[in-house]
Amino acid sequence: MKKPRIGDRNLAMTAALGAVPIALAAFVIQGTVQTSRAADEQHGALAVDLLFAEVRNAVSMQEVHLRHYESGGGGVAWHEPRSIVAA
Repeated sequence: MKKPRIGDRNLAMTAALGAVPIALAAFVIQGTVQTSRAADEQHGALAVDLLFAEVRNAVSMQEVHLRHYESGGGGVAWHEPRSIVAA
């Protein structure tokens, strides 16, 4: 067997140490891509949530108007079709 020389060890050590930052850079890039994708998905989910919030608010307002209409209103003529029919 050939005995390794000091220069060979230095070359192997340099290669091993050089691989560490390359591997770290690859992990950082992969993490950045995953984070970017997750942020895009979250942005889309927030947009959908905003639409549902608007729909919830509209439904709530319709329920308020319906209850106001069914209860006889508070003296507001356009909310009280019963008063128009009774007159």
